[in-house]
Amino acid sequence: MTFTLHNPSDIYKKINNELAIIINSMTGFSSDDDLNKAEDVARNKLENFQDLLSNELASLQKNAEWDTFTIAFYGETGAGKSTLIETLRILLRESEKVENQKKYRQQQTNYQFCLNDIEENQQYIEKIKQNIEALSIEINDLNNLYAQKKHNIQQLIEESHAQQTHQLSEINHQLEQKENINSAILQQISNINVQIKEYKNNASSWQKVLLFFKKLPEEITLIDLEKEIVLNSIESNLLRQKYDEQSLLIKEKQKPLYSQLTSLDDKLAQENAQIKNKITSLEKENLALTLQQQQLKTLSEQQYALLIQYADGEIIGDGQADFTRETKRYHLKLKDNEFSLLDVPGIEGKEGLVLEQIENAVQQAHAVFYITNKAAPPQTGDEGRIGTLEKIKLHLNAQTEVWSIFNKKVTNPKLSLKNRPLLSEDELSSLAGLDEVMREQLGHHYKKVVSLTALPAFLASTDCLVPGSQNAKRRTKFLQDFLEYELLERTGILDFIDLLEHELLPDSQNKIYRANLNKAKEALNSTTQGLEEIERDYQKVADKISITSEDSKKLLDSSFLVMKTQLNGNIANVIRDLLQNVRRKTYSRIEDDISNERFKEILNQYIEEELQVLLTSFSETIRTRIERFHTEATKILQRYEEQAQDLIDITKKLHCNNANKNITLDINIDNGINKVGLLSALVGLALSPVTGGASLWVVGASALTALVSVGKALFGFFSSSYKIAQQKKSTDENLRNIEAYLNDELHNNLNALLPDLETNIDSIKNALDEPIIKINQTATLLQNSNQKLKNLTRNIQIEGNL
Repeated sequence: MTFTLHNPSDIYKKINNELAIIINSMTGFSSDDDLNKAEDVARNKLENFQDLLSNELASLQKNAEWDTFTIAFYGETGAGKSTLIETLRILLRESEKVENQKKYRQQQTNYQFCLNDIEENQQYIEKIKQNIEALSIEINDLNNLYAQKKHNIQQLIEESHAQQTHQLSEINHQLEQKENINSAILQQISNINVQIKEYKNNASSWQKVLLFFKKLPEEITLIDLEKEIVLNSIESNLLRQKYDEQSLLIKEKQKPLYSQLTSLDDKLAQENAQIKNKITSLEKENLALTLQQQQLKTLSEQQYALLIQYADGEIIGDGQADFTRETKRYHLKLKDNEFSLLDVPGIEGKEGLVLEQIENAVQQAHAVFYITNKAAPPQTGDEGRIGTLEKIKLHLNAQTEVWSIFNKKVTNPKLSLKNRPLLSEDELSSLAGLDEVMREQLGHHYKKVVSLTALPAFLASTDCLVPGSQNAKRRTKFLQDFLEYELLERTGILDFIDLLEHELLPDSQNKIYRANLNKAKEALNSTTQGLEEIERDYQKVADKISITSEDSKKLLDSSFLVMKTQLNGNIANVIRDLLQNVRRKTYSRIEDDISNERFKEILNQYIEEELQVLLTSFSETIRTRIERFHTEATKILQRYEEQAQDLIDITKKLHCNNANKNITLDINIDNGINKVGLLSALVGLALSPVTGGASLWVVGASALTALVSVGKALFGFFSSSYKIAQQKKSTDENLRNIEAYLNDELHNNLNALLPDLETNIDSIKNALDEPIIKINQTATLLQNSNQKLKNLTRNIQIEGNL
């Protein structure tokens, strides 16, 4: 098989074409149906692998980079990949980074002006607030002053009121006395009126006539009392007038004081209004300045957002997992070497979100740097979880160059970098172990580990950091003990750039070609390994099913032998029962002193009856034994198929745990022969002579009765006891002849039945081997095809000098 490329990118088309040729070569049109079926199965497997490989090659072709040497930074989440890339972008003056730094510095000037305006405006606002507060205090003091003046006037009013209160109280007391007297007189008048009315109501006619000419004493008293009320009322009115005059006099005296109070209230209101007007004016000014301040802050926030956008470190994570979700490409130039860096999502986060990005990135890369912040080999996985080491081998096995970078975490450079090497002795020893493990996994593709500390290098490389950010504070802290260039030297970043320039980037075009060929070769290797695994799986299944088949055959033979032995043993039993029953019943009748003729009839009768019992019993025994054999044999065959299927299922399950889980084994143990159904048919055939009637087993009763002989007739002339003894003797002789005859007949018929069943059981045993043959044929065909793919792999290896 030749392998020639007219164009490097033709490699993927070439491989697909070669794989199609291999698949087509399996169409042999053999006269052997089994071989044709095996070819179909093998072709199916190859076509499945072709689909997977075609998809893989299509992905490689889509992601392949043939022009620019591409380096992927790959590793655990939070290992510092983005920090290192950002530092290289700054130090190697990536065009986009240079443009962003220019915009940052322009924006930083605008931002600082805005901050100055905010500070100056805030000072004005604070001054206005102070003035408003002072005016508020002035209002409070003024209110207090006027409150004191009003208090003093109130005291004068109260003192004046106190002087007049006594006089008014005396007049009021006199009024109350007059009102009380009037009330008493009115009550007295009311009582007298009642008395007069009662007297007149009770007076005689003569007394009433006398009353017309002469008043009663009570009436005279009543007139006097009424006069007294009138006098008291006049005096009360005079007292009220006096009270009103006195009250009016008091008010006139207090009127100037109340006038002073009113004047104070008006003056206080006027002065408060003037101060409040000043406060209102200041508040309006404060509102305008506050709105202006909000506008300035909004502007500063916008400018701050632009600072964040243009600041260095925007690609660096914030400590959260999966900060980098998409692979980012950065184009750089080092001396005359142009190359690209790929910032790949971390492999220890939620890989379901970023797995495609990771796989695409490593397919694009021609070299990979595995970044770790642990001075130790990558961890292996455990049950149900793939480890970092397995991920590295899975993702990076196709790379022609893989390097490790130990990114040491340094938060206090004064303690970690001042007057001491970057790495301790323990770290050097651990990194030697990392090198050893990585080389075991990746072979000659792996180079070595490089050590540096990316964060201090990043902080020393730039001052374009977000104001007030953690990085800005760190930079200030770091530069307290180091000059920028001194810190860069101690971080190891300059040595790393030197490695890029002198070890990695030279001869990059040849590395690009070799890297892409190597990835295609590894894709083919994956296919051949998958085919080898399926070959092994097929062979394992074939070997295990072969053992199961042999065990099933032995069980079938053993079950058949047990049935045969039991049936042969049963012949003696049924013959013995027949002889015993005939003898017992015949002896019983002989004791009745029967004639020889009658003896012969009875003997024949009992022989015929017991023969029917024997044939029925023995037929039932044969049927039962054969059906039991059928049940046992069916279980054996079902167990064979279940065990075989279990083996296949286990193999499939194990197969699905590997890289080729999308390829099914499709092993079918059904060879087209229903073994259990065939067995049922054979058993039915074996039972047919039994269920078809007793005549098929023995000649019949006539053959037995023809054997019966009573011997000499002379014994009938002797005594009865002698005759009885001779008849019993004749019975025993006849039964011995019948026993020999039955034994031969039953064994002959049984021996004629079982060989046919045994022969057909051999056919079933042969059918058990047919799946094994087909599985082996498929494995052989796959092995031959796989060898052709391996030859193609070797040709690619030679072409790329891999």
